[in-house]
Amino acid sequence: MKKRVPLLLGALEALLFPVVGIALYDALTAFVVEAASTSPEFPRIVPLLLMGVTLAVLWFVLHAIRRPRTATSRKVTHLLGGSVLLVLGAANVILDMVYAFSGMFSSLLASKATWLYPIDTLVVGFFADFLGAFLIFRFVRKSKGWRDLPPHPWGMAKRIAVGYVLFPLYAMVAMFFAGTFVMSLVYFDRDFSHFGVTLAFYLLMALPGVSMLLYEHLVRDAEGMKRFSRIVRGCSAFLLVGVALCLWGYFGSLQDRYAISDSLVMAFPLDFLISKAIGPMLLFVLALVPPLCPLLSFLFEKKKEAPGVNRD
Repeated sequence: MKKRVPLLLGALEALLFPVVGIALYDALTAFVVEAASTSPEFPRIVPLLLMGVTLAVLWFVLHAIRRPRTATSRKVTHLLGGSVLLVLGAANVILDMVYAFSGMFSSLLASKATWLYPIDTLVVGFFADFLGAFLIFRFVRKSKGWRDLPPHPWGMAKRIAVGYVLFPLYAMVAMFFAGTFVMSLVYFDRDFSHFGVTLAFYLLMALPGVSMLLYEHLVRDAEGMKRFSRIVRGCSAFLLVGVALCLWGYFGSLQDRYAISDSLVMAFPLDFLISKAIGPMLLFVLALVPPLCPLLSFLFEKKKEAPGVNRD
């Protein structure tokens, strides 16, 4: 894979991160609105939900393509990922056409859930089809020349647990809160009476996405002592920032008990549907656990190494 291709894929992946988050936020908000309505119209938001799924799959496919470990994994990602994107993209386009011709959409700018709905779902469908076709084309033309990279230092069990379970869950939640952070620029409470408290929660929303971005570009490809140093310094810095923001948000909400209910309704739509403070608690967990776990794991692994091992 030429250098410019991973660079372009990395830029596209970074740009899509908040876009996927906005789609997930819009989908959840639309679902909550319909669930709370006395006359819900769930069929009308199905294209929005499908768009969120399509964008999320698209992001994970791009992420997997950027750093394949084996020729087999690269082939599977291109062929399977491309095929799934083709199917999802086609489903978006077909569903939009069916809804349009059946009168489910009052116009191409019905604005039921987003400003551009359902035009945005149609654009995502065509883009997913284009990218899926491109990946399959690359598989047909380039797959014979792909070679294996050095094996991953982690064992199979750890790679499956982290790479296929924990990372996807963390990435989905981080993308959702990144999208919520972007949308907060639109829905921010301009009364500013609770600004001191709400600012802490908005910064907590941005923290997971920022940490993922820095890890991908500064830590993931580093080796030896450089990797050790960046993990220790990076995780320590994010842990300190997370602790400070959590204390700020927690004690601030104790002092201003109406800050969340008055100013963060749009940020935590599910919380107000089920009357449980899930959003703030989840932000606290995301701020503290992710930087703490790799830091402890990496330090534990280094402690087990023989004193004479050269880390360079």
